[in-house]
Amino acid sequence: MEKFVFLNHVADVLFVAQGFTLEEAMQNAALAMFETIADTSKIKPKYKFEIEERADNLEELAVYALSTMLSIAEAKEMHFKKFEVKSLKKDEKGVHTIKGTAFGDESESENGRTVVKAVAMAEAKVWKDNKIWKIQLILDI
Repeated sequence: MEKFVFLNHVADVLFVAQGFTLEEAMQNAALAMFETIADTSKIKPKYKFEIEERADNLEELAVYALSTMLSIAEAKEMHFKKFEVKSLKKDEKGVHTIKGTAFGDESESENGRTVVKAVAMAEAKVWKDNKIWKIQLILDI
């Protein structure tokens, strides 16, 4: 199973991330975004940032979590290498929460690939296909 697959899109970056668990699919969605932004093989996991987001549905949760990582990366001038989900749960009111850690290092231009402006809600989709969780997202470039 591939961690993620990039699909054709007219103007932006469209991908589907996959995992045997929803947590793994979320980690792979973050990796797809990180790989779009920079060559992660050249990034060391020197710094870590805690991420926590809440949303009413899984699509919003994926967009919010990746948007938070993108905002931190821009504000701190970082390139992230990986994201580890510590917990992903749904409370009694139906609110989804994700907690995790993003690892990376100071951004260097030679590692950069594409500037991602935002994670779009348009066409965001989270589903389970047989035993595989899938997350489809568009990155605005």
